Amino acid sequence: MNVRNNIQGSIIYGDFIAGDKNVYTIQQHRDLFDKPIFLHYLGPKISKLLWNGRDNWNSIINTTKIIALLFDNIIVSLSDLTQSPAVYNSEFFHKLLRCKIGDTYLISCTGTKTNQDLSMFLEERKEFYERPGFYQVASMETINSFLDNIKAAAIPKRFETGKFLSQRWIEQLTQLGNDNFSINDIHENSMKNLIVANKNYFFSRKLDEIILIPDRLRGFPFVWDSINYLNLISVPFDPMSVENLEVYLATEWINCYLDNYGALIPNGLIGIKDCSFGIEKNTDLLYVISFLSQYKMIDLICALSFEKLVELKQDFAFYLRKVINDSFNGTFFVLSLLRVKEEIEKIRYSNIDCYSKIKSIIIYLYEERR
Repeated sequence: MNVRNNIQGSIIYGDFIAGDKNVYTIQQHRDLFDKPIFLHYLGPKISKLLWNGRDNWNSIINTTKIIALLFDNIIVSLSDLTQSPAVYNSEFFHKLLRCKIGDTYLISCTGTKTNQDLSMFLEERKEFYERPGFYQVASMETINSFLDNIKAAAIPKRFETGKFLSQRWIEQLTQLGNDNFSINDIHENSMKNLIVANKNYFFSRKLDEIILIPDRLRGFPFVWDSINYLNLISVPFDPMSVENLEVYLATEWINCYLDNYGALIPNGLIGIKDCSFGIEKNTDLLYVISFLSQYKMIDLICALSFEKLVELKQDFAFYLRKVINDSFNGTFFVLSLLRVKEEIEKIRYSNIDCYSKIKSIIIYLYEERR
């Protein structure tokens, strides 16, 4: 907390200060875009959990366009990029992986210990991920050009998600054997729901069977498909319990990346009000989407070609970030919201191209702010 004294009193920058008529509180300004952002929603497993199995490709592309425009440090998992044909066959993602802002790649792709052993990565996935039905692994022939793009943006992965998941699983479940244990001691709602729904199973002699699942995976990923494929539990879970288990494992998988890269996830996507899985390490993308919608920019941005999106990022993203951050922090004011909306409508219906419309709206809002 920084303190500055003056004749009238003290101005204290921070989140809380005890009341005093000579003491004024100024909330710290929060930057929505200063941390790395992890795109956790690309893989079909998590995507299915978020959209309840519905088609979501337009939402994924359009949300990623917004993120690419406004964020400068974007992290993706190699595993996610190679799971879905909609991703690795997408011209948008091919271009996104090749995109550089100055000398730095916009996307950092992590998943292997080096950035060269991608064929070995795919072979391993075919053996341990395709067999249990987790996802269909692309062939080298199908994905070869995509992998060339990934190599440039790849950063070595210095941690093992499997070990992280196993450790968290064991930490959580060993609490069940404690006489003083309460179900409220389990923090993840999905894990609580799983235990409550299968209470007799978890609090019986079968507890060891559950705790030891990670030790019995034999190289397979820690997902329900593997547990089912290897017959690791003797009592089947009902569909709701399976979903709770998958949500829990997805949450811990995401946390592993956030902890290791100091990153955040978006708390919402276009068409999804909450995609955070209860994870507190998130950035308020819902606010960003709401702001862009309010000022009639979101459909214009989504309609841009990739090349125009990059041009907009290089020339005007700074001003747009400034306006959004000021609005988020309560320091963005206009004299007449009605007049602003009327002016924006004039811009939208003017006889200029989509890029020029967005540019004009950004400049107008930046100059109008008070």
